[in-house]
Amino acid sequence: MNSITKTKNPQKKKYAVCQSCGMPFSKNKNNYFRITNGFYDVKYCTECFQNDRFTEPHLTLEEMKQKLIIRLRAAGIPGNLDRFTERLHTLERWK
Repeated sequence: MNSITKTKNPQKKKYAVCQSCGMPFSKNKNNYFRITNGFYDVKYCTECFQNDRFTEPHLTLEEMKQKLIIRLRAAGIPGNLDRFTERLHTLERWK
């Protein structure tokens, strides 16, 4: 598991976005970061990953794209939303 300690652990990678859905991590760690064994897990948000497993383990990349577009439309984001999904394939879950 890729995580970072609460203090300092330079050899571990920290991510700016969830490596499953691509949503940016909140600055409020209580919203998106899970704490496991004293570590902050910054690879996946809690909507995608809980209890050491994906919340939807059989979800495909195409299904994730559709789910994200639905979530963005519900948030009132107008226009062509494909720009938000075009890089999902580069995230670690989908490589």
